[in-house]
Amino acid sequence: MKKFMRLIKATQNKCRVLAVFALAFLLAGCGGASQELTDYKDKMERFFGVIALYDSNMNAIDPMAEDAEETLLHNLDNMERAFTEMAAYEIPEEFMTLGDLPHEAADYMSQAVAKYHEAYDNEYDAAAEEEAGALYERANKRLQYIIDILHGEIPEGEDVEFVEE
Repeated sequence: MKKFMRLIKATQNKCRVLAVFALAFLLAGCGGASQELTDYKDKMERFFGVIALYDSNMNAIDPMAEDAEETLLHNLDNMERAFTEMAAYEIPEEFMTLGDLPHEAADYMSQAVAKYHEAYDNEYDAAAEEEAGALYERANKRLQYIIDILHGEIPEGEDVEFVEE
């Protein structure tokens, strides 16, 4: 049970941060935006809403419940699907600086969820759990970069390279 509580805490802390940023994006206006931009904003609002829902679901899991691991993995599977859908959204010209970030975020999330399943579906695998956590962190870091760009900010970090055209 100790291993599972570590997983819940790791995913909860990262998701809470995303939920806060999602709310910030929802409150940002687009005044006079093109239809393509408005559609993208609407899709991203739904995406952040879905992520907030899964965050809430994961925070509500009782680690002592018999189905706790299954419930958490189910929510992670749903989160993976949401990331994959988000990566498929048509990016409007105003946000072309997003580049491959949505695809990178979705790819890292898919890898993370696969590793979490590897860690928890059968006999516990600590190495898979550790790798899953690192991949999950990378997915969320990409999502943070996306949020920064959507807010008109330049992402910062040692793995960020910004090239002006």
